Amino acid sequence: MFGAQTISSPQRQVSLLTVSKVGGATPALEGLCAYFCTISKLGTGHYKIVLNVPRPYEQVSQISICLHDLGFAHKVYATSNNLEVVVKTFDTSEVAADLDFDLIAVASFARDLVS
Repeated sequence: MFGAQTISSPQRQVSLLTVSKVGGATPALEGLCAYFCTISKLGTGHYKIVLNVPRPYEQVSQISICLHDLGFAHKVYATSNNLEVVVKTFDTSEVAADLDFDLIAVASFARDLVS
C-alpha cells in the first residue's frame, strides 16, 4: 500500500507589467509605467523600452503589443540586468510610422520554469 504523496510548487512570483507609449513622434510613457520604465526613440517607429525592475527575470513568457491606431508592430526582447524591449511600428502600407501602443509583459522569477 502506498501513502499519499505531497505535491508542492514554489511560488512562481509571476508579474504582469504594463507600459503605455503615447506622444506620437515624441515618445512619452503614460501612467504608472513612467516610474519604472524608460523609453528612447531609435528612429521613425523604432523604440527601445527598458523596464527598470529590482532584479532580472528568469523567464519572460509573453510580451504583447496593442497598437492604438491601425498598423502592426514587431517586437524583440532580451533580459539582462533589466528587461529590454525593442518595438518597431508600421502603418498599413508597411512603412515605419510613429504609432502609440500598449505593451504587456508576463514574467516570472522562477528559475525552474526556464527551458
